[in-house]
Amino acid sequence: MQRDFNSDFEGKVSTPAAPNAQPAPGTVRVQTHAPQGGTATSVNAPYGIYSPGEIPKEYHSQIMESGKAFQWRNEGRVDNVGLQRELRRLENTGELTVGDMLKLSRKGGADMNIRIAMAKVGNDFRFVGYDMSQGGPGGTVHSGFVESEKGTTSGVGRALFADRITRALLNQASGMNLEVYTSKRTADFHAQIFAVAGRKGAPIEGQKYQLTTGEMAKLAVAWNPKLTPTQIDNLNTLLTRGGSVTAADAEAALLRGAAGGGPPRGPGSGGPPGGGPIAPITSTRGQVKGALLSWGAQALLAKQISNMQSDEKAKALAKFTELSPEIGRLLDENYS
Repeated sequence: MQRDFNSDFEGKVSTPAAPNAQPAPGTVRVQTHAPQGGTATSVNAPYGIYSPGEIPKEYHSQIMESGKAFQWRNEGRVDNVGLQRELRRLENTGELTVGDMLKLSRKGGADMNIRIAMAKVGNDFRFVGYDMSQGGPGGTVHSGFVESEKGTTSGVGRALFADRITRALLNQASGMNLEVYTSKRTADFHAQIFAVAGRKGAPIEGQKYQLTTGEMAKLAVAWNPKLTPTQIDNLNTLLTRGGSVTAADAEAALLRGAAGGGPPRGPGSGGPPGGGPIAPITSTRGQVKGALLSWGAQALLAKQISNMQSDEKAKALAKFTELSPEIGRLLDENYS
Protein backbone atom coordinates (compact mmCIF):
# COMPACT_ATOMS: atom_id res chain seq x y z
CA MET A 1 0.00 0.00 0.00
CA GLN A 2 1.06 3.58 -0.59
CA ARG A 3 2.18 5.15 2.67
CA ASP A 4 1.92 8.78 3.76
CA PHE A 5 4.81 9.47 6.13
CA ASN A 6 3.46 12.52 7.95
CA SER A 7 -0.06 11.13 8.35
CA ASP A 8 1.31 7.87 9.74
CA PHE A 9 2.88 9.68 12.70
CA GLU A 10 0.26 12.35 13.28
CA GLY A 11 -0.83 12.41 16.92
CA LYS A 12 1.60 9.64 17.94
CA VAL A 13 4.18 10.17 20.68
CA SER A 14 6.98 8.15 22.23
CA THR A 15 6.55 7.05 25.85
CA PRO A 16 9.03 5.98 28.55
CA ALA A 17 9.95 2.30 28.33
CA ALA A 18 9.81 0.08 31.39
CA PRO A 19 13.03 -1.89 32.04
CA ASN A 20 13.09 -5.47 30.69
CA ALA A 21 9.60 -5.11 29.19
CA GLN A 22 8.60 -5.69 25.56
CA PRO A 23 7.90 -2.60 23.43
CA ALA A 24 4.27 -1.50 23.55
CA PRO A 25 2.08 -2.54 20.56
CA GLY A 26 2.84 -0.47 17.47
CA THR A 27 6.20 0.69 18.81
CA VAL A 28 9.85 -0.32 18.91
CA ARG A 29 12.36 0.30 21.69
CA VAL A 30 14.77 3.16 20.93
CA GLN A 31 17.45 4.72 23.10
CA THR A 32 17.38 8.51 23.16
CA HIS A 33 20.45 10.61 22.49
CA ALA A 34 22.07 11.53 25.80
CA PRO A 35 21.78 15.25 26.63
CA GLN A 36 24.92 17.15 27.59
CA GLY A 37 25.86 16.06 31.09
CA GLY A 38 22.98 13.56 31.19
CA THR A 39 22.28 9.94 30.32
CA ALA A 40 20.32 8.28 27.54
CA THR A 41 16.95 6.70 28.28
CA SER A 42 14.81 4.19 26.40
CA VAL A 43 11.38 4.95 24.95
CA ASN A 44 8.66 3.06 23.14
CA ALA A 45 8.70 4.87 19.80
CA PRO A 46 5.97 4.75 17.11
CA TYR A 47 7.48 3.51 13.86
CA GLY A 48 6.79 3.04 10.17
CA ILE A 49 8.52 1.05 7.42
CA TYR A 50 9.00 2.74 4.05
CA SER A 51 10.75 2.45 0.73
CA PRO A 52 13.49 5.14 0.72
CA GLY A 53 11.64 7.33 -1.80
CA GLU A 54 8.60 7.59 0.48
CA ILE A 55 10.59 9.34 3.21
CA PRO A 56 10.46 13.16 2.97
CA LYS A 57 13.68 14.83 1.81
CA GLU A 58 14.17 16.67 5.09
CA TYR A 59 14.92 13.31 6.75
CA HIS A 60 17.36 11.98 4.12
CA SER A 61 20.30 13.11 6.28
CA GLN A 62 19.14 11.06 9.29
CA ILE A 63 21.85 8.65 10.41
CA MET A 64 22.13 5.20 11.93
CA GLU A 65 25.36 3.52 12.98
CA SER A 66 25.88 0.53 10.68
CA GLY A 67 28.48 -2.18 10.38
CA LYS A 68 27.80 -2.20 6.61
CA ALA A 69 28.03 1.56 6.08
CA PHE A 70 31.10 1.40 3.82
CA GLN A 71 29.55 -1.26 1.59
CA TRP A 72 26.14 0.34 1.15
CA ARG A 73 27.49 3.88 0.77
CA ASN A 74 29.48 2.55 -2.17
CA GLU A 75 26.53 0.67 -3.66
CA GLY A 76 27.93 -2.71 -2.70
CA ARG A 77 31.22 -2.18 -4.55
CA VAL A 78 34.77 -1.65 -3.35
CA ASP A 79 36.89 0.37 -5.80
CA ASN A 80 39.47 3.16 -5.77
CA VAL A 81 36.87 5.91 -6.12
CA GLY A 82 34.94 4.53 -3.20
CA LEU A 83 38.04 4.17 -1.08
CA GLN A 84 39.05 7.78 -1.75
CA ARG A 85 35.56 8.95 -0.87
CA GLU A 86 35.65 6.97 2.37
CA LEU A 87 39.02 8.42 3.33
CA ARG A 88 37.33 11.82 3.39
CA ARG A 89 34.69 10.43 5.77
CA LEU A 90 37.01 8.64 8.19
CA GLU A 91 35.52 10.40 11.18
CA ASN A 92 32.09 9.04 10.19
CA THR A 93 33.03 5.53 9.07
CA GLY A 94 29.96 3.90 10.61
CA GLU A 95 27.37 6.46 9.60
CA LEU A 96 24.72 5.40 7.11
CA THR A 97 22.07 7.89 5.99
CA VAL A 98 18.60 7.54 4.51
CA GLY A 99 20.02 9.29 1.44
CA ASP A 100 22.72 6.61 1.11
CA MET A 101 20.02 3.93 1.05
CA LEU A 102 17.97 5.88 -1.49
CA LYS A 103 20.97 5.98 -3.86
CA LEU A 104 21.56 2.26 -3.32
CA SER A 105 17.92 1.45 -4.08
CA ARG A 106 18.06 3.38 -7.36
CA LYS A 107 21.17 1.46 -8.46
CA GLY A 108 19.91 -1.95 -7.38
CA GLY A 109 17.65 -2.81 -10.30
CA ALA A 110 14.01 -3.91 -10.48
CA ASP A 111 14.46 -6.89 -8.15
CA MET A 112 16.14 -4.92 -5.36
CA ASN A 113 13.81 -4.20 -2.44
CA ILE A 114 14.94 -1.83 0.32
CA ARG A 115 12.85 -0.74 3.28
CA ILE A 116 13.78 1.69 6.05
CA ALA A 117 12.38 1.79 9.58
CA MET A 118 11.80 5.31 10.90
CA ALA A 119 10.79 5.94 14.52
CA LYS A 120 9.44 9.05 16.19
CA VAL A 121 11.42 9.84 19.34
CA GLY A 122 10.14 12.98 21.00
CA ASN A 123 9.96 15.54 18.19
CA ASP A 124 12.72 13.85 16.19
CA PHE A 125 12.52 11.17 13.51
CA ARG A 126 15.22 8.51 13.77
CA PHE A 127 16.59 6.14 11.13
CA VAL A 128 16.63 2.95 13.24
CA GLY A 129 17.09 0.09 10.76
CA TYR A 130 16.77 -1.21 7.22
CA ASP A 131 15.98 -4.37 5.29
CA MET A 132 17.12 -5.28 1.81
CA SER A 133 16.34 -8.30 -0.34
CA GLN A 134 16.03 -9.35 -3.95
CA GLY A 135 13.38 -11.27 -5.85
CA GLY A 136 10.69 -10.76 -8.45
CA PRO A 137 7.01 -11.78 -8.51
CA GLY A 138 6.52 -15.51 -8.03
CA GLY A 139 10.22 -16.16 -7.43
CA THR A 140 12.37 -16.89 -4.41
CA VAL A 141 13.37 -14.03 -2.13
CA HIS A 142 17.14 -14.03 -1.66
CA SER A 143 20.17 -11.92 -0.72
CA GLY A 144 18.36 -10.54 2.30
CA PHE A 145 20.02 -8.46 5.01
CA VAL A 146 18.42 -6.84 8.07
CA GLU A 147 20.25 -4.47 10.38
CA SER A 148 19.20 -2.25 13.25
CA GLU A 149 21.38 -0.04 15.38
CA LYS A 150 23.16 -2.28 17.90
CA GLY A 151 22.69 -1.39 21.55
CA THR A 152 20.13 1.34 20.92
CA THR A 153 17.10 -0.50 19.53
CA SER A 154 14.88 -3.49 20.25
CA GLY A 155 12.18 -5.02 18.05
CA VAL A 156 13.30 -3.18 14.90
CA GLY A 157 14.86 -6.19 13.16
CA ARG A 158 11.79 -8.33 13.80
CA ALA A 159 9.46 -5.61 12.48
CA LEU A 160 11.53 -5.20 9.30
CA PHE A 161 11.73 -8.95 8.73
CA ALA A 162 7.97 -9.36 9.25
CA ASP A 163 7.38 -6.58 6.72
CA ARG A 164 9.63 -8.37 4.19
CA ILE A 165 7.80 -11.66 4.79
CA THR A 166 4.41 -10.01 4.23
CA ARG A 167 5.54 -8.24 1.05
CA ALA A 168 6.90 -11.54 -0.24
CA LEU A 169 3.56 -13.27 0.38
CA LEU A 170 1.77 -10.46 -1.48
CA ASN A 171 4.24 -11.04 -4.31
CA GLN A 172 3.44 -14.79 -4.41
CA ALA A 173 7.02 -15.64 -3.47
CA SER A 174 7.78 -19.36 -3.77
CA GLY A 175 10.12 -19.27 -0.74
CA MET A 176 12.75 -17.25 1.06
CA ASN A 177 16.45 -18.10 1.23
CA LEU A 178 18.16 -17.14 4.49
CA GLU A 179 21.68 -17.35 5.87
CA VAL A 180 22.88 -16.95 9.46
CA TYR A 181 25.28 -13.99 9.47
CA THR A 182 28.42 -13.93 11.61
CA SER A 183 27.29 -12.71 15.02
CA LYS A 184 25.63 -14.23 18.06
CA ARG A 185 22.95 -11.54 17.88
CA THR A 186 22.01 -12.72 14.38
CA ALA A 187 22.17 -16.41 15.33
CA ASP A 188 19.75 -15.74 18.20
CA PHE A 189 17.39 -14.02 15.77
CA HIS A 190 17.43 -17.02 13.42
CA ALA A 191 16.77 -19.30 16.39
CA GLN A 192 13.57 -17.30 16.97
CA ILE A 193 12.65 -17.79 13.30
CA PHE A 194 13.10 -21.55 13.71
CA ALA A 195 10.91 -21.58 16.81
CA VAL A 196 8.04 -19.64 15.22
CA ALA A 197 8.26 -21.61 11.97
CA GLY A 198 7.98 -24.86 13.95
CA ARG A 199 11.43 -26.21 13.12
CA LYS A 200 13.40 -28.21 15.64
CA GLY A 201 16.73 -27.05 16.99
CA ALA A 202 18.47 -23.84 15.99
CA PRO A 203 20.67 -22.88 13.04
CA ILE A 204 24.38 -22.26 13.42
CA GLU A 205 26.59 -19.48 12.11
CA GLY A 206 26.94 -19.64 8.34
CA GLN A 207 24.02 -22.04 7.85
CA LYS A 208 21.79 -21.53 4.82
CA TYR A 209 18.14 -22.59 4.71
CA GLN A 210 14.88 -21.82 2.90
CA LEU A 211 11.51 -20.91 4.38
CA THR A 212 8.41 -22.40 2.77
CA THR A 213 5.28 -20.34 2.07
CA GLY A 214 3.58 -21.93 5.08
CA GLU A 215 6.47 -21.02 7.37
CA MET A 216 6.41 -17.47 6.03
CA ALA A 217 2.68 -17.28 6.81
CA LYS A 218 3.37 -18.41 10.40
CA LEU A 219 5.99 -15.70 10.82
CA ALA A 220 3.71 -13.01 9.37
CA VAL A 221 0.94 -13.97 11.83
CA ALA A 222 3.32 -14.02 14.80
CA TRP A 223 5.43 -10.95 14.08
CA ASN A 224 3.55 -8.44 11.92
CA PRO A 225 1.39 -6.16 14.11
CA LYS A 226 0.23 -4.28 11.01
CA LEU A 227 -1.96 -7.19 9.80
CA THR A 228 -5.69 -6.79 10.25
CA PRO A 229 -7.60 -9.34 12.41
CA THR A 230 -9.17 -10.68 9.21
CA GLN A 231 -5.80 -11.18 7.56
CA ILE A 232 -4.59 -13.10 10.61
CA ASP A 233 -7.74 -15.26 10.63
CA ASN A 234 -7.39 -15.98 6.91
CA LEU A 235 -3.75 -17.03 7.23
CA ASN A 236 -4.49 -19.16 10.30
CA THR A 237 -7.27 -20.90 8.36
CA LEU A 238 -4.77 -21.82 5.65
CA LEU A 239 -2.32 -23.11 8.24
CA THR A 240 -4.83 -25.24 10.16
CA ARG A 241 -6.44 -26.95 7.19
CA GLY A 242 -3.35 -29.14 6.68
CA GLY A 243 -1.15 -29.66 3.65
CA SER A 244 1.15 -27.13 2.07
CA VAL A 245 0.17 -23.49 1.71
CA THR A 246 0.42 -22.22 -1.85
CA ALA A 247 1.76 -18.80 -2.73
CA ALA A 248 -1.52 -17.87 -4.46
CA ASP A 249 -3.59 -18.87 -1.41
CA ALA A 250 -1.39 -16.82 0.95
CA GLU A 251 -1.63 -13.76 -1.28
CA ALA A 252 -5.41 -14.10 -1.55
CA ALA A 253 -5.75 -14.45 2.22
CA LEU A 254 -3.90 -11.17 2.77
CA LEU A 255 -5.78 -9.27 0.07
CA ARG A 256 -9.19 -10.50 1.24
CA GLY A 257 -8.34 -9.52 4.78
CA ALA A 258 -7.19 -6.03 3.77
CA ALA A 259 -10.41 -5.40 1.86
CA GLY A 260 -12.72 -6.99 4.41
CA GLY A 261 -13.91 -3.67 5.82
CA GLY A 262 -14.75 -2.18 2.42
CA PRO A 263 -12.60 -0.13 0.05
CA PRO A 264 -9.78 1.62 1.91
CA ARG A 265 -10.10 5.36 2.42
CA GLY A 266 -7.86 8.23 3.40
CA PRO A 267 -4.20 9.03 2.82
CA GLY A 268 -1.81 6.13 3.02
CA SER A 269 -4.59 3.55 2.82
CA GLY A 270 -3.95 2.35 -0.72
CA GLY A 271 -7.15 3.87 -2.11
CA PRO A 272 -7.32 6.40 -4.94
CA PRO A 273 -6.43 10.06 -4.45
CA GLY A 274 -9.13 11.92 -2.54
CA GLY A 275 -9.97 8.96 -0.31
CA GLY A 276 -13.29 8.04 -1.94
CA PRO A 277 -14.40 4.56 -3.04
CA ILE A 278 -12.78 3.26 -6.20
CA ALA A 279 -16.07 3.34 -8.12
CA PRO A 280 -19.80 3.66 -7.31
CA ILE A 281 -21.22 0.23 -6.44
CA THR A 282 -24.82 -0.14 -7.58
CA SER A 283 -25.30 -3.75 -8.70
CA THR A 284 -26.70 -6.64 -6.69
CA ARG A 285 -23.17 -8.03 -6.62
CA GLY A 286 -21.97 -4.78 -5.07
CA GLN A 287 -20.12 -6.21 -2.10
CA VAL A 288 -18.20 -8.75 -4.17
CA LYS A 289 -17.45 -6.19 -6.83
CA GLY A 290 -16.27 -3.64 -4.28
CA ALA A 291 -13.95 -6.18 -2.70
CA LEU A 292 -12.51 -7.24 -6.06
CA LEU A 293 -11.88 -3.65 -7.11
CA SER A 294 -10.20 -2.96 -3.79
CA TRP A 295 -8.02 -6.06 -4.14
CA GLY A 296 -7.03 -4.86 -7.61
CA ALA A 297 -5.91 -1.48 -6.32
CA GLN A 298 -3.88 -3.05 -3.53
CA ALA A 299 -2.31 -5.61 -5.86
CA LEU A 300 -1.37 -2.78 -8.23
CA LEU A 301 0.46 -1.00 -5.43
CA ALA A 302 2.00 -4.07 -3.81
CA LYS A 303 3.24 -5.74 -6.98
CA GLN A 304 3.89 -3.26 -9.71
CA ILE A 305 4.61 0.29 -8.56
CA SER A 306 6.11 0.01 -5.08
CA ASN A 307 9.30 1.76 -6.21
CA MET A 308 7.70 4.58 -8.19
CA GLN A 309 7.71 8.18 -7.10
CA SER A 310 4.47 9.56 -5.65
CA ASP A 311 3.42 11.44 -8.82
CA GLU A 312 3.76 8.26 -10.90
CA LYS A 313 1.71 6.33 -8.33
CA ALA A 314 -0.98 8.99 -8.50
CA LYS A 315 -1.15 8.62 -12.30
CA ALA A 316 -1.42 4.83 -12.03
CA LEU A 317 -4.20 5.05 -9.46
CA ALA A 318 -6.02 7.70 -11.49
CA LYS A 319 -5.97 5.36 -14.49
CA PHE A 320 -7.26 2.51 -12.33
CA THR A 321 -10.10 4.75 -11.13
CA GLU A 322 -10.92 5.65 -14.75
CA LEU A 323 -11.11 1.96 -15.70
CA SER A 324 -13.10 0.91 -12.61
CA PRO A 325 -16.59 1.37 -14.17
CA GLU A 326 -15.63 -0.93 -17.06
CA ILE A 327 -14.11 -3.42 -14.62
CA GLY A 328 -17.36 -3.27 -12.63
CA ARG A 329 -19.44 -3.94 -15.76
CA LEU A 330 -17.37 -7.01 -16.56
CA LEU A 331 -17.72 -8.26 -13.01
CA ASP A 332 -21.49 -7.87 -13.31
CA GLU A 333 -21.29 -10.14 -16.35
CA ASN A 334 -19.43 -12.75 -14.26
CA TYR A 335 -15.98 -12.15 -15.69
CA SER A 336 -13.50 -12.62 -12.86
